[in-house]
Amino acid sequence: MPHFEKMLYDQAQLVLAYLEAFERTAEPLFRRVALETLAYVQRELADEAGGFCSAEDADSRPAGAPAGEPAREGAFYVWAAREITGALGGDAEPFALRFGIDPNGNPPHDPHGEFHGQTSCMLRAPSRKWRASPGAAERTSAPPSSAAWPPCGTFGRSGLGRASTTRC
Repeated sequence: MPHFEKMLYDQAQLVLAYLEAFERTAEPLFRRVALETLAYVQRELADEAGGFCSAEDADSRPAGAPAGEPAREGAFYVWAAREITGALGGDAEPFALRFGIDPNGNPPHDPHGEFHGQTSCMLRAPSRKWRASPGAAERTSAPPSSAAWPPCGTFGRSGLGRASTTRC
C-alpha cells in the first residue's frame, strides 16, 4: 500500500511535472491538475502564521462517516470494489483490470488490519495489455473515464465528495 500522508514536497513536484507537461502539450487537463494541487496546498497545508505545514496526516474520516467513527489511514484514497462499481457503472470492469481493483482488497501488506476489502488504485496493466483484455473490441484505445473520477495524479476522494480533514 502506498504511504497516504500528503507531503508538501510531493505536491510541489507534482505541480512542476504537470505544468511542464502542460507547457509541452497544451493539454488543459495538466493545467487543471496543477491548479487544483496548488489550491489544495493553499487550503489544507497553509499555516495561519503564513508558512506551510510539511504534510497532512493520512488518518481521515470519509464524508458520510457516522459521528464518533474514528479516523482511518488513507480513508480518502482506498475504496471497496462496490464503491467503484457504483461510481463507474459499466466502466467499472475495464477500470478494475487496468488499476488492479480486487473485491477482496489489494494491499500486499496490512500489518494493522486497516485495509481488509479495500483497494488502492494502482496501474496494473499497460495500455496495450488493457486493450487486449476481454471486451477490448467494445472499448476505445483509452482507459474508461467518468466525470466522477479524478485523473490518475489525483486519486483522492475529492472527485467523489471529500470531507475536510484534520489539519497538519
